[in-house]
Amino acid sequence: MALSFLDIDKLILIPCFKHFFSKELIPFEHRFNMTKLLVKDIRRAEVSDIERRLGGESKTLLTLKALKEEYPDSKFYLIIGADNWVLREKWYRFDEIEKLAEIIIVNREGVDIERYHLPSPPKISSTEVREGLKKGKDLSLYIPKAVYEYIKENNLYRG
Repeated sequence: MALSFLDIDKLILIPCFKHFFSKELIPFEHRFNMTKLLVKDIRRAEVSDIERRLGGESKTLLTLKALKEEYPDSKFYLIIGADNWVLREKWYRFDEIEKLAEIIIVNREGVDIERYHLPSPPKISSTEVREGLKKGKDLSLYIPKAVYEYIKENNLYRG
């Protein structure tokens, strides 16, 4: 969606290595592999393991600083959901993040803010997808085929 709405040369997707808010995640390698499957046919999209290379707790500010070192002449945009925008005061030094990247906000149903740059994604959240998978629901309509097959083959998101 971002490649269609924004004038950008490249979209870099970065799976979180270790969540800053201690959110429980499935192993990084699985999330990294699924993200690669997600973008494998999108020519201007790539997946970076920069947060794994940085190690430790993932902090967006540190990730952006490292990306600035890798791509010193690039302008950066940080795409976040409106649900994250309203929590920005809890982020690590968000004021500095805003100096390094233009913040692009994706509309999220149920979050009431006036500043949106990108339209809402499909009306199912990642939390709903994970919960549905735990319950054994068929969510193949919401997940790209290659990613869905990977989830099933690796028995991910089961209770």
